[in-house]
Amino acid sequence: MAYLTRIPLLRFGLLSLGVCLGYSLTAQYAHSTTVHLTDERSLYEVFDAIEQQTPFVFAYDQGVKDVHTSNRLGNEITVDAVLAVLAKENDLDFRRIDQTIYVKSRPRKTLVQQADQRGSLAGAVTDEEGNQLPGVTVRLLETPYGAVTNTEGRFAMRNIPAGTYSIELKSVGFEKHIQTVKINSEETTRLQLKMMASLDELEAVVIRGESAKEKMESTSQAVLVVETKKAQMQTADLGEVMARTEGVSVQRSGGLGSNTRFSLNGLTDDQIRFFMDGIPLTAMGHVNGVANVPVNTVERVEVYKGVVPIQFGADALGGAVNLVSNSEYEGTHGQLSYQVGSFNTHRLAGFVQHRPINRKYFLSGSAFLDKTDNNYWVDVEIPDERGRVEQRRVRRFHDGYSAFGASIEAGFRDIKIADKLSIRAFHNGSEKDVQHNLIMVLPFGETFWETSSHGGFIDWRKEILPGLKISNVAGFSENQTIWVDTASVVYKWDGTLARDLEGEIVRRQQPGENGSGSDAVFSDWTYYDRIFANYLWGSKHQIKLSSAPTLLERSGRNRQITDPADVDRLALRNKLFNLINGVEYEFKPTDRLEWTVFGKNYIQRLNTEQVMVQGVEIDVVDLKRNTHNWGVGTGVRLALSERLSAKLTYERATRLPNAIEVFGDGLFIGDNVEIQPERSHNANVDVKYVQRAANKADFQVSISGFLRQVDSLIVLLGSGMTFIHDNVANASSKGLELNYSWTSANERFEINGNGTWLDFRNVSEGGRFEPFKGDRIPNRPYLFSNANIGYKIPNLLGRQNHLQLFVGGRYVHEFFRGWESIGDPNRKQFIPSQFTQNVGITQDFQWHPFKLNLTLEVQNISNATVFDFFGVQRPGRNFNTKLLMKF
Repeated sequence: MAYLTRIPLLRFGLLSLGVCLGYSLTAQYAHSTTVHLTDERSLYEVFDAIEQQTPFVFAYDQGVKDVHTSNRLGNEITVDAVLAVLAKENDLDFRRIDQTIYVKSRPRKTLVQQADQRGSLAGAVTDEEGNQLPGVTVRLLETPYGAVTNTEGRFAMRNIPAGTYSIELKSVGFEKHIQTVKINSEETTRLQLKMMASLDELEAVVIRGESAKEKMESTSQAVLVVETKKAQMQTADLGEVMARTEGVSVQRSGGLGSNTRFSLNGLTDDQIRFFMDGIPLTAMGHVNGVANVPVNTVERVEVYKGVVPIQFGADALGGAVNLVSNSEYEGTHGQLSYQVGSFNTHRLAGFVQHRPINRKYFLSGSAFLDKTDNNYWVDVEIPDERGRVEQRRVRRFHDGYSAFGASIEAGFRDIKIADKLSIRAFHNGSEKDVQHNLIMVLPFGETFWETSSHGGFIDWRKEILPGLKISNVAGFSENQTIWVDTASVVYKWDGTLARDLEGEIVRRQQPGENGSGSDAVFSDWTYYDRIFANYLWGSKHQIKLSSAPTLLERSGRNRQITDPADVDRLALRNKLFNLINGVEYEFKPTDRLEWTVFGKNYIQRLNTEQVMVQGVEIDVVDLKRNTHNWGVGTGVRLALSERLSAKLTYERATRLPNAIEVFGDGLFIGDNVEIQPERSHNANVDVKYVQRAANKADFQVSISGFLRQVDSLIVLLGSGMTFIHDNVANASSKGLELNYSWTSANERFEINGNGTWLDFRNVSEGGRFEPFKGDRIPNRPYLFSNANIGYKIPNLLGRQNHLQLFVGGRYVHEFFRGWESIGDPNRKQFIPSQFTQNVGITQDFQWHPFKLNLTLEVQNISNATVFDFFGVQRPGRNFNTKLLMKF
């Protein structure tokens, strides 16, 4: 009888008949009826047993599924008791009319209301060899709950009604996996799951999920994504990692902690804007430049070439660089790294994130500590006792560097007023000895600088209407810099004090190793806001709006000035206010075509005090200046086939002068309040071919061309001890980039590399730089390339313990330090061509829940003499060891 009642038409007929009869089974008869049940039973088997032992007949609703029943059912039990247990544990409703018992599944909303009976599920999926499996579909059968594993094979689900479920794993190339899982109330159930390879499926097709890099680069944005997963295991810092990218050059005035010049397609310094998670890098406390940010705190780097999205609220001329910190995975995880190397170098960095999958709060924190003596060998010219100059090799003796930093973030997610609401605070500091002047001619023995930064911000995000999301990040930071140059004696390159012919210590007429000296402290207070709205209109249209006001106030003093009659330029009032607004429209009619167009508005207000000298009188006057500019841009990407795509991007960009360019730095760089904004036409064209097929090697190659036509280019000019930022009337940069990579079918062997050629020239028709028309902009490399080779030996010291070998090389062609059209061609100062190499080995160790990586690496193997801008010598051969632990 039971099997007949499972037919929908008969169920409907029986239910209708029961309603017409209109009377219920008497309680007395129900209570007096007992049944005998076996130990192993399913829901349907219980119903069959009742039908066989009593006059009752069951009619089923379509939602009633056959499941295992609770052991709480005894062998001898009344029918009412059986139905009471089944109703509670299986979410069923029973209705008795005459001798028919109608069974209906309860609506799922009954469970949703029981918030106190919910739990969470988290886990990791690997193959038989323990390799992490990304892109695996994970779902609880007969429920709406599901997830997809991330790049580390992890998944998480929250707010699941407590109970027992069947969990199913699916992935192309693997056998489907099903097992039982129990979710307990207010607990997180954690699983370690393995999938078996399916040879039949693997031979048919191999499908790989898109990484964050692939997703971003397949948009219409002019973006290149550098993933740092491998770099985090190696000993190169973030500056070295970025220097291995096409179109990017990172020049340094020494070793770790030294000043850097970041160049993108020829444009440099603050012509490129830097961010961390969309917030200006200096506002996050990293005032020593992108190269000195610990690589282990960065998951990937987004490089926007010439065309910058409006959400950054940036006035960048040549592009932007956004450092993306480690992903917000569910659960608790983190990493700790320690590196030790030549020149007494020590680097420690770590972070931890706690995001309970069944809670609305989250916490995260990070910290780093760097220290080095930078006492590497350099070649210098030293006069002997008779005044004759001779070349000598000496150790740097006053170039130590130390830095530290910490940040903490706490917040809530999925609450009524916000999808995310968090507050973050940070504090960073550094100390750096200064070994010489900018052109490495005069040795210093006492000059140093210090920095300290602290601040915080509030991050709020909310989908206020379907398709409409708004975010706002607002905060402040204080960056303080101290320059101390008060030496009264003279040092020699060997670190000893200079003495005269009588053996007396040579003393300076006035304190200061770099001219007049300095004992200066100045602080930059920055207040910023980033408002961004995004409206998704259907599936093809998207509209974005942004507004980014920023106010910078600088104050300071030169502690060497003691005479009240003297004017302290650092103590003068200096304020800069920038407001950048933007609107963008995106149209994506198909997966193969995407088009964006945007407009930007730039406003800058300068309010400062200037010293006016008229004869013997000195006066301080107020100076105000307002500038207003507009900009537009567009980008189009077309997938010509599954493997071949093309992209064209353009922006009419504006870059407002920053505080250093306007007010100077108080030591080496003077002020220039007359400096004007830079403007540029930026265009890029990219063609990319990607081959990814079953049982074949991965191969991709891209060729890019770029053009930058700049008006009023800002350049740091000067010689010796005096430098100033000034406008070059016009400049043009054009060039080509090539990038390639190949990975073998078994993913053991890989090769990648790139090359860049650029032609960055002064094209001024008038003004002070017209005599150098046609010259390359000096002190910038224009031809450079990188190549890297890696080989992996899997399971060398046991399952999941892999050995990786890697070797890399970088070539930089020679370039002039000054304007190439002036001076004797045979005696011009230039940076010679240089080729450096690095080699290393990394061993993985898997000790669940920890993953360890031990790396040994040698940089500049050939001990080549390496120079960067202004002829400053870089470190020679150096050895490094790094231990990385993830959990």
